[in-house]
Amino acid sequence: MKASVIICTRDRCANVLATLQALKSVRIPDGLDAEFLFVDNGSSDATAEELPRALESLPGGRYLREDRRGKSSALNTGLAQSDGGIVILTDDDIRPKGNWIEGLTGEIAQGRADAAAGTVIMAPHLQRPWMRSTHKAWLACTESLDPVHPAAAVGANMAFHRRVLEKVPGFDVELGPGKLGLWEDTLFSMQLVEAGFRLCRAQDGVVEHWFDEDRLLREAFLNYARMEARSATYVAWHWSGDLERLGTARLARYRLELAAKRLLRWSEWHQREGAPEWELFLLSTLYQDSAARDVMRQPRRYSRESAAAI
Repeated sequence: MKASVIICTRDRCANVLATLQALKSVRIPDGLDAEFLFVDNGSSDATAEELPRALESLPGGRYLREDRRGKSSALNTGLAQSDGGIVILTDDDIRPKGNWIEGLTGEIAQGRADAAAGTVIMAPHLQRPWMRSTHKAWLACTESLDPVHPAAAVGANMAFHRRVLEKVPGFDVELGPGKLGLWEDTLFSMQLVEAGFRLCRAQDGVVEHWFDEDRLLREAFLNYARMEARSATYVAWHWSGDLERLGTARLARYRLELAAKRLLRWSEWHQREGAPEWELFLLSTLYQDSAARDVMRQPRRYSRESAAAI
């Protein structure tokens, strides 16, 4: 069997070259071939020059380019150009453990699962004492996933059998980085589970996340709250069909609560890094109501009977 590893990147040349170098230390399990598809999503930095040259030293490495903006478009290009029976997705800022591929794909290769949610841990130098479960989840860490029956997989470390694409043909191009910001992996996971495929937790398939430190800044978390709200609202309307507005009274109550807590708990949020969970929750809720006003004007893109857009 063959595994196709797909990594999308945009204007992060140093990151993706470091990830490529780390992939050279990954062991390929017996009986499994591997190809590594790097999809350049319209980079304007040195990626287009440096990455193809670097890939010459990675067996099975291929450089692809997709200029349509959005990670989902890049992922779909990678899917179309790949031919592995197992598809592995990861990011351009990870460091995999040596047994990563075996740990991630074992249950799929043995026919006990159709898809797997791998483990993402934070690089030690990026960990902070103020981090809570929301911060870690928003930084792609997987410690909150159910160890047996995960509800979704994280795009930084997931795998699935190619037969999944027969019912879930690709990633929604309105979601993910470059578009609404997030949830392209969440929706894909929800769709494959709804289609009857088995999603397992592959705890032994481990990657370390070496994201840029500016993702720890307060401004980054506030922006993430906005992207989370917009992306979740899109999925709730177009896929789940259970979206409701807050209503004037509840909206006013949340705004008042946010203002009061910011006044009374000034020291908790007036920091360079991070943002308190209560602030992120309230902001996300308010952003969701605003996003709902716009998205509910759109015709729904999906029916629950099919993962293909209407």
